[in-house]
Amino acid sequence: MKPSTLPFAAAAKEGVHALPSSEGNAASPAEKPTARRILVIDDHVETAESLAVCLRCEGYDARFECSSTSGIAMTNSWLPDIVILDADMPEPNGFETAAIIRNIVPNPDLIIIAFTGLDWPMGPERALEAGFDSYCQKGLPLRTLLDTIETVSATSLR
Repeated sequence: MKPSTLPFAAAAKEGVHALPSSEGNAASPAEKPTARRILVIDDHVETAESLAVCLRCEGYDARFECSSTSGIAMTNSWLPDIVILDADMPEPNGFETAAIIRNIVPNPDLIIIAFTGLDWPMGPERALEAGFDSYCQKGLPLRTLLDTIETVSATSLR
């Protein structure tokens, strides 16, 4: 399937980044009322959208934004439990965005996971020093990110 024919591509182009359930406003079988809210922030539209769809299939209440600025606004208004943030975003970059989110979001338990395709030798350490709770390399199997989410969620002391 070409990226332009992804099921939610039209909504993304219109700036609508909440993923509709399969039955209008009714929760899909995988979506539980107590599902953790995850916001994906990535400047690559297809990556953000497809990751949000995959997380939705795993039972999370997932949305996405495609810029740091819109991601910050959504984080402040929607109040997700977890933010998966591309560390290599344009201005402000992912590290600056994480710091801004930490300063404005009133949730001390918010988890922010750095998600990047960059292969930094000090990537995980730099991410933790910058205020991320964890780090996951793009390109690894989805299971790796899901395991990261579960591990950080279980051990987060924020």
